[in-house]
Amino acid sequence: MSPRSLCCGRRRHDGGGFNRIPWTEVSRLDDDEMRDIMRQMVNRLYTFHLRIDEPEFQATVARWLGPTRGWDEPTLDPNLAGSGAQPG
Repeated sequence: MSPRSLCCGRRRHDGGGFNRIPWTEVSRLDDDEMRDIMRQMVNRLYTFHLRIDEPEFQATVARWLGPTRGWDEPTLDPNLAGSGAQPG
């Protein structure tokens, strides 16, 4: 899908000739919906990391691995992987 089809033909040009379309005009999610999605993801990742050593949780994760076998292998995020950040 092209950016043009996302914005329903609305085009704006800045001084350099680039298209600048405000996110609020092309997004299918508003800020509150995006915030909710991000909170859910952070909470799920946090829970996963806290529980991954529990045998019962490991069994649950193992059951979900079957449907994911055909997916692409995950890759490390280069920004996080190379940050050298240490837990607080």
